[in-house]
Amino acid sequence: MISPKKMKLFVFGTLITALSMFVVVVSAVKVQAETETSTSTSERTTEAKAESKQKIEELRKQKQLKLQEEAAKRQAEQLARQEKKTELREKLEGKRLEACEKKEKAITSNMQKIVKGRTAQLEVFDKIFAKTQEFYVAKGLSVANHEELVADADAKKAVAYEALNKLKAANVDFMCESEQPLKMAEVFKGAREEMYRSMKDYRAAIKVLIAETRTAVSKKEETN
Repeated sequence: MISPKKMKLFVFGTLITALSMFVVVVSAVKVQAETETSTSTSERTTEAKAESKQKIEELRKQKQLKLQEEAAKRQAEQLARQEKKTELREKLEGKRLEACEKKEKAITSNMQKIVKGRTAQLEVFDKIFAKTQEFYVAKGLSVANHEELVADADAKKAVAYEALNKLKAANVDFMCESEQPLKMAEVFKGAREEMYRSMKDYRAAIKVLIAETRTAVSKKEETN
């Protein structure tokens, strides 16, 4: 016959074993739940990034199309003004031609400097735009209209590069004895003005993005 003391020890041992098994089962369930939660969170993050990227692209296309239409309208108006000026001006002759030839090399050199300067300036804007976006992602910031701001800057960047290509195309060797030297100068001048406007818009869009990013940083610091 088993003594009461041995019986108590047996019952106590059984309880300890059961309790250990229960702890093991609970731990396993907890690990599985955490794994599933982590996987689910990762999938949601990936989906959110994909949706954000798609939204930015759609907004960029819409804004770029609008900016292109506005630029085309300005260009048409500018060409109309240039044609009117060309009709009113006479061809360069005599002393006017001689004076023009003296400035010929200087004009060509100035055109090249303008193209080089605008190209370098645009590259600087691109670096600032890229670093602002990298900073936003790295710091895990949140701005309500971030995608729209990025799309706006992206669209204006595209317009700026289109203007740069026009400026480069207009950058030809200026020759006073060509059929329409004044028209050559007017075309370049128009391309330069279009380049200036587009870069100004691009720069303004980047400044707005930077301002919103700084505000987000301040809010995050206050929260922490």
